[in-house]
Amino acid sequence: RADYDAAAKILEGVAMPTSDSEKLNVYAQTMLATRQLDEAAEAYTRLYELKKDPFAKLLIGNVYNEKKDYDKAAEAYNQLIDADPSYVQAYVNLSTMYKIRGNNQAAIDTAKKAVKNNDTNVTLLELLVSMTMQDKASTDYKEAVEKLKQVNPKDPLLVELNEVQA
Repeated sequence: RADYDAAAKILEGVAMPTSDSEKLNVYAQTMLATRQLDEAAEAYTRLYELKKDPFAKLLIGNVYNEKKDYDKAAEAYNQLIDADPSYVQAYVNLSTMYKIRGNNQAAIDTAKKAVKNNDTNVTLLELLVSMTMQDKASTDYKEAVEKLKQVNPKDPLLVELNEVQA
């Protein structure tokens, strides 16, 4: 198990690694785990610049989300989606961020875009059902449930919805 607090103490006063991606990754993880979010954001940004690894960009979005810098978080997630419309986790994080912030329409729109770009992905279909279930009479909800039934008829979410309705 990693002892991030001990690692953070060791890293105090040490300059952030600049060209060694492995050390930079450890530094970024440590900063994130110890809630040093400014340093984590900077480290993940450097890591992304070095390796162009989409997971580092996803973590940038997550750090900005935790910092409550929602515009920068959305920007990072949208950049991932623009670069790879099949990047499931970017859609999930973006849609969930919107939902938590009370922007239900943006959450639904993001989930609909996700399904449009990945129409057989069960995770994204479940996301769309979840984002639209606030209004079970809506066309969006009914269509999402039907599509999920087509793709995965025994989906646990469908089973749960049927139990709730019974």
